Amino acid sequence: MTARTPAFASLLLVGSVVAVAAQPLPPQAPPPPPPPQVANQSGTSIQGTVARLLPTPRGEVDGLLLEDGRLVRFPPHMSAALLAVIGQGDAVVIEGMPGPAGNEIRAWRISNRATGRSVTEAPPTFPPEARAWSGRDMRVSGIVRRTLTGGRGEANGVILEDGTVVRFPPHVGEAFANLLVPGARLIAQGYGSSGPAGSAVEAVALGSSETSLIAIGPPRR
Repeated sequence: MTARTPAFASLLLVGSVVAVAAQPLPPQAPPPPPPPQVANQSGTSIQGTVARLLPTPRGEVDGLLLEDGRLVRFPPHMSAALLAVIGQGDAVVIEGMPGPAGNEIRAWRISNRATGRSVTEAPPTFPPEARAWSGRDMRVSGIVRRTLTGGRGEANGVILEDGTVVRFPPHVGEAFANLLVPGARLIAQGYGSSGPAGSAVEAVALGSSETSLIAIGPPRR
């Protein structure tokens, strides 16, 4: 048998390397998504009695109004879990962090003092579930009881005396500040929902009377 030359051996080696390199790489699983941020669980604890649940225009609940006037915020994606534990008139224990307003708390746990049951904030599903919203056309009116604020203390809604919640973008709160103070009469046209927790509307027009309604833009989606 003829001995292979070094050049021939090198050619075989190169061919082997090329053949290996040409093989497709196995598919790799995508990296897992980062977990959603959750509240830093250190803060304060308060007690009170639920005067009203706070509905959203989409039919969820994102907080409570206590009888002493304090406002409790809770994530709207936890609405079903909250309603399974808490109702109007219930005595509750709230654990959370004080909000930008002095009489507001952003809760991560709400407990029913009578039953001992509680609901604790949990991250939403990832990716978030798509939620279609076909709010119905609504017109509401009444006397402003309480101004709602966002994360930086900007006005983004009000609670009327009958418990109806009116929501709007923060820039609207600045433009209509005289209509949003407690005791003022407000009429709002928009899209929303009514349910066991009450009524809420995303305003597209605001005014102090039927003839003074001013358009503020389309509802947020």
